[in-house]
Amino acid sequence: MVRVSSWLLISQACAFPDESGLLQTKQVRVAGLTSPVSCEDDDERKDASGCCTEFCQDGEFRHKLCQDCNPPECAEGFQIVDVEGVCCPDCTPIPPPCADTDKVGWTDSLFGNGRDSCRGMELNPSWCLGNGDYAKFARLSCPASCNVCETCQDVVGWTDHLFGGETVSTCQDMVDNPTWCTDYGAYSRHASLNCPVSCNVCQPACHSLNGCEACVAGGCAFSGGGCQDDCIADGSCWRLEHHVGASAEDVCALKDAAERDERLCAAVQTCGDCTRTVKSDNNPCQWFEDVGCAVSHWAGPAVESCPVTCQEGEVRATDDVCCDEVCQDNGAFLQRCIGCAPCPSHLVHVEDDTCCGSCSEPNCLTREVWSEAKKEWCCANKNLGCEPEPRVCCRALTVQCLSCDAGQTEEEFCSENPDFAGCLKNCDTCPQGYNDGCNDCRCPSRSNSAVGFCTRKACLTQGEPYCLDPEPPSPPTCSELNGCEACLAGGCAFSGGGCRDDCVADASCWRLEHHVGASVEDVCALKDAAEADQRLCGAQRSCGDCTGAVKSDNNPCQWFGRHCAVSSWSSRAVDSCPVCCKALTAQCMSCAAGQTKREFCAEKPDTRGCGRRT
Repeated sequence: MVRVSSWLLISQACAFPDESGLLQTKQVRVAGLTSPVSCEDDDERKDASGCCTEFCQDGEFRHKLCQDCNPPECAEGFQIVDVEGVCCPDCTPIPPPCADTDKVGWTDSLFGNGRDSCRGMELNPSWCLGNGDYAKFARLSCPASCNVCETCQDVVGWTDHLFGGETVSTCQDMVDNPTWCTDYGAYSRHASLNCPVSCNVCQPACHSLNGCEACVAGGCAFSGGGCQDDCIADGSCWRLEHHVGASAEDVCALKDAAERDERLCAAVQTCGDCTRTVKSDNNPCQWFEDVGCAVSHWAGPAVESCPVTCQEGEVRATDDVCCDEVCQDNGAFLQRCIGCAPCPSHLVHVEDDTCCGSCSEPNCLTREVWSEAKKEWCCANKNLGCEPEPRVCCRALTVQCLSCDAGQTEEEFCSENPDFAGCLKNCDTCPQGYNDGCNDCRCPSRSNSAVGFCTRKACLTQGEPYCLDPEPPSPPTCSELNGCEACLAGGCAFSGGGCRDDCVADASCWRLEHHVGASVEDVCALKDAAEADQRLCGAQRSCGDCTGAVKSDNNPCQWFGRHCAVSSWSSRAVDSCPVCCKALTAQCMSCAAGQTKREFCAEKPDTRGCGRRT
């Protein structure tokens, strides 16, 4: 009996976004044998698609969990595309329209010697053929010269793992780092071939270029108000090759000037005015029988001279009784209105049924804003509207001058301006003192009961009184400064434990000028260290302890025969400490104390060996 293995088709569902961006379900059919597969209950494995996980139950893989894919949010210029071998879709750049013009300025520098351009592709069509890197790059950049129209788009899912470093980069990284497409040899060539859109090596179609400069620089024609592959019939056309040696900016500047000339000429209505209107090139506009005034016209030549419709100086009436028309030298009538003589300065114009109206005396009792002529006439004839006589006031900034200018008495001015210096004349308003116009008067201090005083000068002229400035406080004396830093900052000397005008004899002295370039803080830190050293050395009672004590400068204290100190101006330190016996006798103990036996016994006569018997 022949055993036939049957196949079980398992349908699995994976979620993918469709073209509308909504999640749809794709059915993936996976074939598997129905024969039992040995597995443990906790085992799991990926299925053949790699998008689902199978779980073991009762020794067989039975349950599946498929990956749930959320549609990605693609940036502008990108679209959702299913990538082969990848469960969930990815965002890739939207390919530009098929280009049919060459990329201006392109050379084969990435894959060739850099000496050939799209013109070389046109002369050598075989260079565009094949699947080599050079041919692919040439077709992308020179579609017109290679006579192809390839869609330029990035390779979906490409990474630089063959040429990259520690991290893997994609075509999107080329957008953020454009020099990666040009400056890194083989890496740049690989990136430009696989990411032509992101590396900006695709030549865009002319109709996708915006603006004159981008259009002309892209090798296209700006015609009919937009970017075209070629010039439009019966329309102005601007191309870079029509202006040898000019830049795209130069060509577009000529275009703008030509369009301004077209608008200038089109606004003129008569032949004579047309031929007198000058364009930007200093040539006149032209008059055409069928279209009127224009820069030029393709249908026929311009008229050589304008037709005469009237004789120069000819006059004709109009519906307006105040105006007529007179013929100009260009053969056209121009309106001319009757000129009305102005009224005399003492009369005013009154509208009536006549063209020019009439003149009459002004009414000096009205309340409107009067003209200067009416003010003058009414003042001279009716004694109305006359300006008051101006006051002649001095110009100094004094109470007398300013009150005159304000039309007030001095008392009125000072009552409104009590803080003005000229109004302050006593100790209530000038606490520091005042000048009464001649003498200075100092007011008593609030903290001092002494009565103020005034100078006794005799002044020929009396000036304006004013407040005196407060006297500046006198700087503190050295003895009033507390602390080392305040003392040195005040230019004093810190000596003998306090701030002095100068150094104290036989005492350490600290001044800022003794330490060039040091700050007050630095000098006071040195003082504190020296005083600490003095206390350290002064506490030592024997020569050995003294020379064993180390100061802040890493040097030992010095022994001066009888005492330990940092230094001494009156004696010389011992070079080495004497070796003394250890017995409790006057000889040993006087040696250890750095004294003679006589000196030691004078201080301690009861010591053994001092001669006094007990």
